[in-house]
Formats: sequence, C-alpha cells, structure tokens
Amino acid sequence: KVSVTGLSEECKLSRTQVLGWLKSRSTMSDDQVSTIRATCLAAIEREERLEETYKKKKAKKAFADLSLEERKQARVKEQKMSPLAVKTLLKFWGRNKNPSWQNINDIARMTKLSPAVVRGWFNDRKETSSSHSRSAGSRRRRKRTKI
Repeated sequence: KVSVTGLSEECKLSRTQVLGWLKSRSTMSDDQVSTIRATCLAAIEREERLEETYKKKKAKKAFADLSLEERKQARVKEQKMSPLAVKTLLKFWGRNKNPSWQNINDIARMTKLSPAVVRGWFNDRKETSSSHSRSAGSRRRRKRTKI
C-alpha cells in the first residue's frame, strides 16, 4: 500500500489530483497506465533538467558579477591539485624543466589536469626558481665586493 500524501509529493501533484487519478485508474488498461506513468516521469525529468539549467545560469551570473581578483581566487580553488598530481609534476620537473607540448599533454593525461594547468604550473615553477637563483646570485656578488 502507498499513502496518497506520499504519492502526491513524489509525483509533485496535489492530493485531489492523485485521488482522481487513482479513481480513474480502475477503468484504465495497463497500457494506458504505463503511458501515463511514462509521461509523468518524462515531465519530472524535464522539470529537473530545467532546475539544473537554472542553477547553472545562476552560478554563471554570480561568477560574472565577481571582481577580477575574486574570479582568480575562485578559479584557484577549483584547480586544487591532488598530492599525487603535485608529486608527478615535481618528478617531471626534476627531469625536464621545459617539456614539449607532447610531454605536457602526457603529464596532463596522467595527472587528470588540463594541459593549460600543467603548462601554467611549469611556467610558475620556472619563474619562482629563476627569482630565487637571481636573489641568491645578487647576495653572492655583494659578498664578493665586500672582501
């Protein structure tokens, strides 16, 4: 047995509509019942898809209303890398600091990151390592001039 209230909530119909359908069901053939059921399920699926589309549009609009800095921060949060991906990137960094496009695509496939993220990671890593080496080199020069 099924409760009328539960059925009305599940079908997203009023209680009177469900009762009317149950009363008319006794005079319907099984084919008619299955057709109506399929139609109801299709309507529910269509409504759920419309709700999902509305949510996506709302999220895109909210993202568009953000400032550039807030957008960058939101993208960075989306692009968090797994520890395994970072380990793989560091391993490749140790072998080759300037990978080819083919290597970048292979790394992207292995780490499940986009090639743009992998390329960006290598570029950022190059910038940070070159800035560290420059600052260390300038310190050495200062020491040599003092002597």
